[in-house]
Amino acid sequence: MPDFDLVVIGSGPAGYSAALRAAELGAGVAVVEHQSAGGNCVRFNCVPSNILLDTVRATLESQALGLQGILPSTGEPSFSRALARQAHLAAGVETGIRNLLASRRVRYVAGRARLAQAGGSALRVAVQLAEGGAEELSAGAVIVATGARGVPPLLPGLPPDGVLTSDQLLTLPEPPPSLLVLGGGPAGLVFALEYAFLFTAFGSRVTLAEAGPHILPSEDSELAGYLAQSLETAGLRVLTGAQVKGFDEEGGERRALLSTPAGDTAVPAAAVAAPDCRQPYLEGLGLETLDAHLGENGALTVDDGGATSVPGLYAAGDCTGGMMLSHAAIQEGRVAAESALGRKSRLDLRAVPRCIHTHPEYAAVGLSDQSARGGRAAGRRVRVGLADLSANARAAALGQPEGVVKLVADARTGEILGVHILGPQASELIGQAVLAMRLEATVYDLAAAVHWHPSLSEALSEAARRALPT
Repeated sequence: MPDFDLVVIGSGPAGYSAALRAAELGAGVAVVEHQSAGGNCVRFNCVPSNILLDTVRATLESQALGLQGILPSTGEPSFSRALARQAHLAAGVETGIRNLLASRRVRYVAGRARLAQAGGSALRVAVQLAEGGAEELSAGAVIVATGARGVPPLLPGLPPDGVLTSDQLLTLPEPPPSLLVLGGGPAGLVFALEYAFLFTAFGSRVTLAEAGPHILPSEDSELAGYLAQSLETAGLRVLTGAQVKGFDEEGGERRALLSTPAGDTAVPAAAVAAPDCRQPYLEGLGLETLDAHLGENGALTVDDGGATSVPGLYAAGDCTGGMMLSHAAIQEGRVAAESALGRKSRLDLRAVPRCIHTHPEYAAVGLSDQSARGGRAAGRRVRVGLADLSANARAAALGQPEGVVKLVADARTGEILGVHILGPQASELIGQAVLAMRLEATVYDLAAAVHWHPSLSEALSEAARRALPT
């Protein structure tokens, strides 16, 4: 008999969610992790950046109250103190994950895992323990959830280590005087926009260079335009259709030379960052000995149940490519765990939210107005409803009345095709739209929903009512 029903390699969102789900189903589970519980999400990406962005949000709100004479002026936020707060809070999240795994009787093994061999009905995992020595685990099934790592792009005129990743940005002792942030990556412009906004708030002169034609090319163009205006008002310079040609110096300061549709330009670039240059991380796992099939970008190929080409071997999260978003990875981990334990579980990511924690926040789920009218849906009759937050009492109370909720619906059936929100707490508000689409509620259902007054949620029903036929 194997030592465990399931061994999970990696304890990021995909890994710990897989382990917890398997434990819920009564399986004996072990998790092998060579860094810290929670993976890159807790150490370098979502959690640290959101803690810092929340510090910025609170500072901006305090400054607004200071301008109104309600609070004394708080000045600029302290980068070093914000980093210390971030480290403390992120460590608490890591401890919480470890405690949750322990409470479900999941064994946590600190060390590096390598798939040793496949024999009979069990897989074997060799672990080089962090405390020294080695241990071998056998399991009925194994889930690989090793995530991704940053692989910075090579730029003309910079050494290979000249581009900072998101984890390196969080180790800077102070904000650089100027920063060039490169867009692109598995999550689109999400991390690039967040880090560009973050360092702008901490006093850096920031330029965001995006190769695409728009600030959010896959999102609603109208709301993306509003967001771009807000970010530029905050001091962030956004260049679209931009490519790095090289670097030079002027007055002792490094500059990046960019080509743009409007012509060549030079921007200050004491530091250069690519916050979302991630690629699947599978190094040292021994997958080559199992003849596991790898796809584009070196990602493990899986079916919609998380199964790889190797019997008993499953994978979830960033190491499989795809969205590379933590909330998608959590669902992928749960599905992979259920499949590994013999359940017929299949992944459904049709209603996955997309959020950007700038100020204001942007959040969306489903199709944009433009996408709903074109592509495979060409010819579809669409109705759009807009609710301006300037008329929302809760937004006024928060002092953030600039924003909009946009709902896209099928004119014939009333199906909600997409919801897009720009404004305060958009990342929380989008949850109602996700649930409505998941439950196949119609625009009529959402229009009839009664929300607390005053609340931001009222804007969802208002947008739905405006999308109804007259």
